[in-house]
Amino acid sequence: MPSHNKLEWREFNETLKKYRELHKRRTTIELTNKKALFIARGAIRETFRPTKETIEESLFAMGDTADAPIAALIINKRRGVNRQPGLSGDFMRVAIDTLVNIRKSARTFLAAGWIPSVKKLSSLVGNKRGIPPNDPDANRIKNPKGSVMPARNVGFKTVATIINSASAKKTNSQDTLDKHAVAGLQKAIDKERQSMVDNIKEEMLKAAKECGIKAH
Repeated sequence: MPSHNKLEWREFNETLKKYRELHKRRTTIELTNKKALFIARGAIRETFRPTKETIEESLFAMGDTADAPIAALIINKRRGVNRQPGLSGDFMRVAIDTLVNIRKSARTFLAAGWIPSVKKLSSLVGNKRGIPPNDPDANRIKNPKGSVMPARNVGFKTVATIINSASAKKTNSQDTLDKHAVAGLQKAIDKERQSMVDNIKEEMLKAAKECGIKAH
């Protein structure tokens, strides 16, 4: 698996080596693609997404320096940048409702950045048993931003690369990626590692019983 300077891969890679020893019927390429698929799918679930209620609360909260909700300040600031007159009254209420709805519909934008990896890897993995289900909210995002390089041999290693190119709109993109996308990916990596640990234990117990050894 590829490395990232903010991710911890060491324990995962060590566990993967042991896992491969117990599943030699599958090629290293196939196993690596499937684990990358599981991690990408898990990252969709684990990537932070604000609730609709939180979005409403943040946009309707009053600004610190003006007697107006944050949403109104955002709207008129944007209009000012574009040299358009500010809004008020009914026009502002419509604009606020539109902004709130847009933010709600885009709340899984960052998580959806893993979808291109899932789609490509799913087409390469034959046995799809155990693959987590789709995320309906993330699947509503049109044209999710991400890419993937399926497993290939690089020197003595087999490497698959999943890439999330999304960044939350109207935020500092790098901060958002570091805080949420990387954190969600790490959780997915850790959960997939634990899944392999559990499987290794099951396979070892099965082998012990077949040899007549009592194990539990």
